[in-house]
Amino acid sequence: MKVIILAAGMSSRLRPLTSDKPKCMLKLFNETLLERQIKIFRNYNINDITIVTGYRSEAIDISNVNYVKNENYETTNINESLFCALEPSNSPVLVTYSDIVFEPKIVQQMLKITNDIRLAVRINWKE
Repeated sequence: MKVIILAAGMSSRLRPLTSDKPKCMLKLFNETLLERQIKIFRNYNINDITIVTGYRSEAIDISNVNYVKNENYETTNINESLFCALEPSNSPVLVTYSDIVFEPKIVQQMLKITNDIRLAVRINWKE
């Protein structure tokens, strides 16, 4: 399985916390949101990880991952960031936002599904 993490956004709603870094580099319990996600993926032996950067890309420095930069991040949206990283593959691809906090069991559940399309959604997100 391959993972694409979308991290190109401007992070404007969290300023001034994100004036010098994207929101995925904010810390939660002594690790960045991005480090937390990658640790979860690696715990499930998912090591083919690509991060799509854009805004403050120099602030993202994670070892043993692939990087693709959306050079047009200021004028495009998340779809363009995804298109920057997509390439033909026979392997399943899991796509996630870089600023999402999820439990490891979500990845475990996604790995169990055998359908062509898998989607994890929190229905009661307002709670």
